[in-house]
Amino acid sequence: LLQALLSGRWGGIRDFAFANFYTEIGKRTHSIGHATDHSKILGPHFAKFEEEQTPVPRLIGSANGIILELGPGSGNQIPRFNTGSVARIYGIEPNANFIPSLSAKAKDHGLDERYTVINAALENQDVLTAHGIVDGSIDTAVCMQVLCSVPDVDAAAKRIWKLLKPGGQLVYWEHQGSSDGVTRFVQRMWNLIRKPLMGGCHLDRDIEDAIMSAGAWEIVEMGRDGDDGYDLMPRCWGRLRKPIE
Repeated sequence: LLQALLSGRWGGIRDFAFANFYTEIGKRTHSIGHATDHSKILGPHFAKFEEEQTPVPRLIGSANGIILELGPGSGNQIPRFNTGSVARIYGIEPNANFIPSLSAKAKDHGLDERYTVINAALENQDVLTAHGIVDGSIDTAVCMQVLCSVPDVDAAAKRIWKLLKPGGQLVYWEHQGSSDGVTRFVQRMWNLIRKPLMGGCHLDRDIEDAIMSAGAWEIVEMGRDGDDGYDLMPRCWGRLRKPIE
C-alpha cells in the first residue's frame, strides 16, 4: 500500500483496498459459520453464501483435467475442486495483492504442486502462452464472478471459447444486468460507486449473452436466479461444453 501511495498510482491503491476488503470479510464470514446479511449485500460471492445458496459447489466439483480459473481472488473455490479429477489448475489473477493468500490456500488443500498462480489477466496472451495456455489447451474454464470486471466481456468470452479443447467445458456463475428497465437504470447508477471500490465490477453487463455468443456450445446445465426484475444482482450460471468437431 505504501508503495502505491508514494507512486500516486490510484490503480494500485484500489487493488490493495479491494483485496484487503474481500479477504477480511471472507475471513469474518467463515469464522462465524454463516453468511451475514451484511456480507451478502457487500459480496454474495463469499464462500459461505456460495456454499449454502448457489450451484457453485456443484459446478466447481465438475471441473476436470487442465483447468483455467479466471480471477480466483483469495482462493475461495480451491476447497471445492475434486482433486481426483484435477491434472493442473492455472489461476490467472491480475490483482497481485491476492497472490499470497491464493498460494497459501492452494498449499493448505494439497494442490500447491498442481495449482500454478499466474499474476496476469486473460488479455496478457504472451504470459499465458509462456505457461502453455494456448488455443485448444484447456479442459475446463472456471468463471465465478469475474466477467463483470474484465475490460471487454465479449472479447473475454470469445477468448475462453478458443482456449477450450473440443469437448472442453466452461462452468460459470455470474451476476448480470437486470431484465427490468428501472432496475437496470439503478444498476448503472450504482456502477458509479461500485466500479472503483469493487475491482472494476459492472452490475449491468449482459454476461449470459456474451458467453452464448462466443461460439457454439452444448448446454449441460444452465439457469438463472433472482431474475424477477427487482434484484440488483440477478445471477446467470451454467455448465457448457464446446462441441467436438
